[in-house]
Amino acid sequence: MLKKFLAISLMAMTGLAATACGPRTESQALSVWVMGEAGQQLQTLLEQFQKENPGITVDVQGIPWGQAHEKLMTAAAGGTLPDVFQVGTTWMSQFSALDVFEPLNDRIQNSQVVSEDKFFHGSWVTNVFNGQVQGLPWYADTRILFYRQDLVEAAGYRKIPEDWYAFQELGNKLIQKDASGQTTRYGMDVRAAGIFFFLASLWQNGASVLNEQMQPALNTAEAIQAIEYYQAFFTEGIAPLIGQQGTELIKNFEAGQVCMFAGGPWTVEEIHRYAPDVASKLGTSMLPGKKQRTSFIGGSNMVIYKGSKHKDQAWKFLEYLSRPEVQMRWYQIAKALPANLETWEDEQLQQDPVLRTFGEQMRDAQSPPNIPQWEEISGEILLQLEKLIYQKITVRDFADSVDRKIVQILAR
Repeated sequence: MLKKFLAISLMAMTGLAATACGPRTESQALSVWVMGEAGQQLQTLLEQFQKENPGITVDVQGIPWGQAHEKLMTAAAGGTLPDVFQVGTTWMSQFSALDVFEPLNDRIQNSQVVSEDKFFHGSWVTNVFNGQVQGLPWYADTRILFYRQDLVEAAGYRKIPEDWYAFQELGNKLIQKDASGQTTRYGMDVRAAGIFFFLASLWQNGASVLNEQMQPALNTAEAIQAIEYYQAFFTEGIAPLIGQQGTELIKNFEAGQVCMFAGGPWTVEEIHRYAPDVASKLGTSMLPGKKQRTSFIGGSNMVIYKGSKHKDQAWKFLEYLSRPEVQMRWYQIAKALPANLETWEDEQLQQDPVLRTFGEQMRDAQSPPNIPQWEEISGEILLQLEKLIYQKITVRDFADSVDRKIVQILAR
């Protein structure tokens, strides 16, 4: 059954190798896996690491995203995982259940570089299981609000309202219809953010899918209120029933057919690439909220394989990647947002208003529960959200149905 939990879409990595001084042999190699283009991009960071650690030789091997899941699962089953590997934050629980992570508590306690207070809290907790820290944040991402500043100002707003209901009022004012009553402009594309906007709505009201005892919690008053808030985007016609993604979303944004949506760091590049003319009209904001303005936090962590024979060298590498100046260099290379708080004091990040919004939002961001069953639970949430959006079920039906399914999933 655990294999079922893991068979979804894991994150994959690149190979590195480190040895003592002298010719490298395979038995001495420190291997590191990272995903996608990071395999080549990481080479730029290795030069300084190897200067500081001349006894460690590094060999990088990139793994394509499409092959990541199969390769990692095969390596985990065969006991051939690399010494260090990258894991997306939402996949940490699945690997943790396989008991392939080396606990890092003792090393962190003795480290001058790494400590919990040096990272965004939301990123740090994605590494913690049963009191054990099993990885370190490498880079982070979150969802912020992207909006057409010109259209929002034309609706009479100088900035995005911070409160839920004032925000939905803005969304209603942005709607436009043609003579036949068909909507030609939506206030916001809610579904562009997938499940993450729904989860953020719960967190913003102090609710969650599971409580601290890991029991279903969608029938609390706070959760019901958040579900009603989410559904209202669709019942009031603020958001289209069918969301857009990628280039299509950006083109609709450029055309003024959608005024707002929640997006991640990659959205900035997509706008400049596919809709450069709208970049000057772009505004960004933290998500609105109720009790707080919480968003989803994601990104990737770096972990050490429990079966590694080079754990000391691997830890040196993790410490190196965690340093503020190295995290800043990685942002410059890969445009991956730093997880280290000190890095965000850099002028390059502070002077860019869009990046500054990301930095502010990550201070109030949360991740889904760290349990291996989360992917199955999130699949059920998405299934029932589809019914809720089309008003095939009530808010209470949604909460009851998902809670019942969670009980069944956890029982297995």
